[in-house]
Amino acid sequence: MNRTILPLALALLMLAAGLRFYALDGQSFWNDEGNSYGQALRSPADIWVNAAADIHPPGYYWLLAGWRVLTGESEFALRSLSVFASILSATCAFALARRLYGCTAGLVALAVVAVNTFSITYAQEARMYALLALAGAASTWALVLVLHGAGRGRVIALALTTAAGLYTNYAYAGVLALHAVMGLGWLVWVAPSDVRYSLRGIFLRLTAGYGAALVLFLPWLPTALRQVTSWGSTGDPIPAGEAIPVALGYLIKGNTYTITGISIAAFLLLALGLLPTIGTRRADRRTLWALALPPLWVILTLGGFLALELFRPANLKFLLPAQIGMALWLGRGAWALWKLRVPRQSPIARAMPKFAALASAAALVLGGWGGLDALYTAPEFRRDDYRGIVREILADGGAGSAVILNGPGQREVFEYNAARQNVDFTVYPLPVGLTPDRAATEQAIADILAAHPRVYGVFWGTDERDPQRIVETALAASAYPLDDRWFGSVRLVRYVSPDDSAPTTPLDGAEFTFDGGIVTLHGYRLSDDSPAPGDVLTLDLDWSTDTPIPIPLVVTVQLLDADGRLIAQRDSQPANATAPAQAWQPDQRITDRHALVIPNDLAPAQYRLIVALYTPDDTFSRLPVGGSDALTLTELSVSAAQGGDS
Repeated sequence: MNRTILPLALALLMLAAGLRFYALDGQSFWNDEGNSYGQALRSPADIWVNAAADIHPPGYYWLLAGWRVLTGESEFALRSLSVFASILSATCAFALARRLYGCTAGLVALAVVAVNTFSITYAQEARMYALLALAGAASTWALVLVLHGAGRGRVIALALTTAAGLYTNYAYAGVLALHAVMGLGWLVWVAPSDVRYSLRGIFLRLTAGYGAALVLFLPWLPTALRQVTSWGSTGDPIPAGEAIPVALGYLIKGNTYTITGISIAAFLLLALGLLPTIGTRRADRRTLWALALPPLWVILTLGGFLALELFRPANLKFLLPAQIGMALWLGRGAWALWKLRVPRQSPIARAMPKFAALASAAALVLGGWGGLDALYTAPEFRRDDYRGIVREILADGGAGSAVILNGPGQREVFEYNAARQNVDFTVYPLPVGLTPDRAATEQAIADILAAHPRVYGVFWGTDERDPQRIVETALAASAYPLDDRWFGSVRLVRYVSPDDSAPTTPLDGAEFTFDGGIVTLHGYRLSDDSPAPGDVLTLDLDWSTDTPIPIPLVVTVQLLDADGRLIAQRDSQPANATAPAQAWQPDQRITDRHALVIPNDLAPAQYRLIVALYTPDDTFSRLPVGGSDALTLTELSVSAAQGGDS
């Protein structure tokens, strides 16, 4: 290797490592990482059994379990396995591009992987996707070595890396499709035209390598077939016209491409990477075979996703091996530009292609660099913050309180973050049953509310585990939601358990009018008409309508002082959004529960409690009621805080 190439390659690898280790534990484990941690606590045999009930093979979990014993259980330690896998992927990209095209291509491919934010994202996650990319890069490198020459070690490397890919993730099938096409192309097109290669020898080496990988995978094969044929998909696939630009953005630049854009230099290198010769000697079949590998890697992966209707946001991570193929493609384009021969023989003219290659490579690196700040800091690229959820509950004085979790695998990640902060909660994963049992879930919630004065709901935004929202509906019917806050795609809702001792106050003529109908408030029940600062005020509202409501409605409950200044407020769709107004039937009675926290520093005085209705699209236009835009329910006499001056 050229003395200049090795230092440059090492510098780029150090850059890749630095970008992946930077702020590695800056974010908490999220749901999927909690699942990885829970698996890593098990024995190899138990990992096998539990992985069979999921959709992922056990290979990564086995490796993570051993890694945990060696490095510890912090986010930094557990994620560092993915970091090293990603660094090795970049190394394989360099070695593969250098083998196929030369040192210039190797350096550019390495640089592209180093700064790609798609690659960095999954290098900083305790999941199997960085290992999947490594298996794809390493096995493809092993395939190239086997095709280029004999050697038992090369065949063993092909067998082991292929088996590792199969045991890591089923998306490795895209890499196998590439190997099948490229291997067949070498056997029927390259080898017969070149006396350096023995067709029979290559066929036997490939058969031995992939055959050994299949033997290693045979124990898991029946489970794999069952999983991939029976596992349901979530979300709607993206149309091809939208999917391809998104995929190219991820593969070229990373998941921050929407912020920084993609430079013209990238498309220039992609175009040059498809040209067989540019002023150099005539390309032979071996050279054309090498030229075809990167674009076929990308095309076969994307084509498979689109053909199987797998292309959706949640599945983009399965494209990670193809990012290595894209890096090779860009590297090959830079090599072609570097090697371009021009007719004029002046030194400046001869240097122009090399200058253009360097400038294009620099544009790629700087373009990727531009997305790094967004990757590390922008909210849209941050994971669900379970660490923040635990801290929020602790700040609310909720240590030892009940926590209801409605997402698959949430228990592991929540308890992991709680243990890291030396606190314990009573955790209830709901709903009951793999197929949610409504009656059993409602009874469980009733028991929880009877045992705990305050309950925290941690609700996963996709409702994957509870699509009918049985848990939230039962809580809305029995408890009082104080407030909710989003931590990524996870929502934390604070609930107060009910106290049914307060009387109901009927109302006469409390009619909110909308175009074509009336919403009637029949009465309310208030927990206390003389609360103290810091108390929680609970309110039940009894609604009905005389005709279907064509518009969504939001209920706002507000506490105002004598001058009409806002003191406390809660806005939500009826029944904490579990009984939207558009779903009400005429004469159906809707119980709508709300809670307000009386500020700790509120001065003793008379305050007014009001309720109003408005549409989400126009928060300043309320439904009229009794000649006003709000209904005064009652006046409250806030007393002095306990221990304070009267």
